[in-house]
Amino acid sequence: MMKFSTRSILLGLFFVVTMEPVSADQVKPVAPALQRFIESADRCIHLSGEISGEPGKEQERLIRQANRLCEAARRQFQQLDRQARNDAKIQAALEPYREDFSE
Repeated sequence: MMKFSTRSILLGLFFVVTMEPVSADQVKPVAPALQRFIESADRCIHLSGEISGEPGKEQERLIRQANRLCEAARRQFQQLDRQARNDAKIQAALEPYREDFSE
């Protein structure tokens, strides 16, 4: 399971500020799996932005939840990427997420 360090939190905040993710509303999903991935990835990105790095139980809860959501989104990305490697529309929808969710 992915754990957040201070460095990853700062990188996550940079990611939230600089990336313009494609929302599920902006893409006509070719497959329901693509829509599920985009929703999961967007929740991961949003929740990562909520992590302040300050100590406390609420932050620990947010980190656990972000770890869970981001790991699920990573698995969804990898599966979609493999299954739709020849589908240009799905690959185009995945491209904005590739750097953060591929291994």
